[in-house]
Amino acid sequence: SLLKNLQSQGFEIIIITNQRGIARGLLTEEALAEIHNYMLAQMGKNQIEILDIFYCPHEKNVCDCRKPQPGLLKQAQNKYKISLENSILISDSKEDVKMGRDFGIRKNVLIQVDRPETYE
Repeated sequence: SLLKNLQSQGFEIIIITNQRGIARGLLTEEALAEIHNYMLAQMGKNQIEILDIFYCPHEKNVCDCRKPQPGLLKQAQNKYKISLENSILISDSKEDVKMGRDFGIRKNVLIQVDRPETYE
């Protein structure tokens, strides 16, 4: 898989995600933690290690951490001293790819949801 390939090349994987269902009361932070733990366990079964997950629990237009704002990227960079020149942002969203480019990430990849084998 792409993630295993990147990991074998020395990349560490960080997930950033919007979760406004929390702000809307549709999801608790505890339930999101359970979802994340399940996802991490499934990745682990495939020998994929996720370094961290950063999420925005807010509604639109109330914070700087909701993608495509760069707040989650800033949090990850501050915590892990990430080299933007040596990083790759992968997303299924053109807005996220633009966010990465604007933030200074050198490589930004757009993957089509319905055709994950293709990318730009």
